[in-house]
Parts: sequence; C-alpha cells; structure tokens
Amino acid sequence: MLFILSGCQSPVQTQEIGDSTTTTYKSIWYRHDDFMTGLKLWQDKGKLILNDKGIEFTGKKYHIEIDDIHGISYGRLSKTIITDATKWVKIDYEDAEGNPHKAIFMDSGFLGYSGFLGGNKKMYETIKRKYESSISKKQ
Repeated sequence: MLFILSGCQSPVQTQEIGDSTTTTYKSIWYRHDDFMTGLKLWQDKGKLILNDKGIEFTGKKYHIEIDDIHGISYGRLSKTIITDATKWVKIDYEDAEGNPHKAIFMDSGFLGYSGFLGGNKKMYETIKRKYESSISKKQ
C-alpha cells in the first residue's frame, strides 16, 4: 500500500512563458510560527504560487506576499509528538516595513499525507532552487 501512496502529491501546475516560470501548489497548509498549540497542524489552508516576483500564499484567512527572503529551510515544527513525524518548508522574510516574519508550508494533498510521502521535500527543493540566489544578505 505504501508503494501506491508514495506517488501522491498535491496538484502542482507549472507554467512557462518566455524566461518566466510560475509554479502553483493547490493544496497547502500554512503557519506563521513553528510553536504549535493544540492538535491542528495548520493556521490556514490555501494555494502557494512561486513566480519571478516572489512567493505568494492565498488562503481563507491570510494572504501573504514574500519578496525579501532571508532564509529557506526544511525542518520540523517545535517538539510535539504530532509534528515530529514530518518536516515543513520554512521561509524567513521581511515585509515592506522591514519587520521579520516566518512562513511555514506543508503539502497538504491527499488529506495531509502527501507531505509525509515526499511532497514537502519536493516543494522545498523547488523553492530553494528558484530563490536561493536571491536570498537577502541583510543582517
């Protein structure tokens, strides 16, 4: 059964127009911090768009645009039994006013199992490859 499920991933659409590439993940869980209280893994659900301008998340509660990236990492949330099983994609960034923020994403396709089965790692690799060279060096 695991072999069958290992190919499950959130629907991902990639569109290329000239030199520009846009990748859209249609089923994403979002958090703005990695300190988890309660059993709910996400703070919002929505879609994630990666384009040449930056990263955009649109959910039911939050809409964020990230263009000043300071770090991209792949790791677990704060230590709890539930979150210890999977790694999330973590992005450190600054808003237009220079305030530091964190955006944490998980591929929530296939009722959340997609992230456990490789979707998060693939999303991390895509984000890192696309934005690593543009990470802000400000301290």
